[in-house]
Amino acid sequence: MDWRKLGALLTMSTEQAFLAFFEKVPRASLCAVGYVFEIGNATPQFFLCANTSERLRSSLQAYRSSNPQRVEDSVRWNSGDYEYPAKLLSRDELGRTWELEYAKVEALFGAAESEAAFGKIYRRLVDACVSSLVDLAARDVFGDWTRLDFNVSETAEPFFVPRARHRHVIRGIRARVRR
Repeated sequence: MDWRKLGALLTMSTEQAFLAFFEKVPRASLCAVGYVFEIGNATPQFFLCANTSERLRSSLQAYRSSNPQRVEDSVRWNSGDYEYPAKLLSRDELGRTWELEYAKVEALFGAAESEAAFGKIYRRLVDACVSSLVDLAARDVFGDWTRLDFNVSETAEPFFVPRARHRHVIRGIRARVRR
């Protein structure tokens, strides 16, 4: 697998999808952007996700009133609570070429013969996602990146995992924009 090529394709496809999305939803309304995926499904599951500030406030208010024990981070980092939890506009918003390449990634996961091999493929996918968000934010695709949460997560991961990846994205953006 050419992971560099895959990352470049992901970045290009994501940029096109978000630019189309921004024709309908203002950049300034967003508080989170990213990727959500599920490995090992019968059909590949890899989507863009985004949340609006209004939806975050509403979700936080609802959870505080119904379940005061639920921590803010679990709402903030769970793309299932997002306004756009798994797609921005359409099923194939990243394009047919991305869908075909991601099917190859899924095949690699299916062929992994050990946890170590699976983990290596998983880290490569996450790294491609993080790098893509760094590149797009540094090029100002999302607008003011300092007010955004960057979410890269598999659907079953606990909230502290995408929160940690967000910190990697922020470090990467800061390194890029300082140059």
